[in-house]
Amino acid sequence: MAQFDGAWSVVVVTEQGNCDRAYRYGVIVRGGQIYYAGGGDFTISGRVQPSGAVRGSIVRGIDRADVVGRLRGDYGAGAWTSSGTWRCGGYWNGERRGS
Repeated sequence: MAQFDGAWSVVVVTEQGNCDRAYRYGVIVRGGQIYYAGGGDFTISGRVQPSGAVRGSIVRGIDRADVVGRLRGDYGAGAWTSSGTWRCGGYWNGERRGS
């Protein structure tokens, strides 16, 4: 099992732009790959490096948010920026809920 595998709860907070103030997502990390744990009309994908570095995206239609950051143990944090219809940005933090 990869070091960061498991179920994560991630909160995405908007600091700039007119996007909703905050979102919460459930994601799964498996073998370093990031997957969305729920359903809906958007996708979450990305990768966690063995160092904990995170790079991913949240896509809904033509809107895209690019996510970067780092995981350390059971916690993570970083930043995001969006493109498309909405131009927003902010920070995210996450906590591992289980493996």
